Amino acid sequence: MHDANILSVAGPVYDIVGALLLAEAIVRTRREVLMRQAHPGGQFASVNLALFAALEEQRHDARFGLGFLIFGFVLQLVAAFGVVLAHWLWIAVFLAVLAGVLLWWRLWSTRLALSRRMRVANSLEGIERANFLMYNPEERGS
Repeated sequence: MHDANILSVAGPVYDIVGALLLAEAIVRTRREVLMRQAHPGGQFASVNLALFAALEEQRHDARFGLGFLIFGFVLQLVAAFGVVLAHWLWIAVFLAVLAGVLLWWRLWSTRLALSRRMRVANSLEGIERANFLMYNPEERGS
């Protein structure tokens, strides 16, 4: 291993910090905040399920995307220090990890979608909950 070019190290480090700052607002948003954003308020208003779904999916995608982005920058940092993985087996390992994480992302996304209606309903009380369930019926085939 040899000394790395400082610019080759500083670039990905600044990229990682920038990606973290850009994604922080979306990635760290709690479900309660998403619920408030999707709930316009008012006496007869209820949660906008489509808006909540879009916000939740955006947060889900941002979390996984940020992970891939940081992992990619870390790999660049490792390469900047002279580490070389030239064996074809490493290609298979990286592709298997990529496929596994993408499968996990898709399964988690499906789980979120299937439980979304009842998670929103359980956050509401009384007549608001009843109205939400009445106007957002369970989809057929799910």
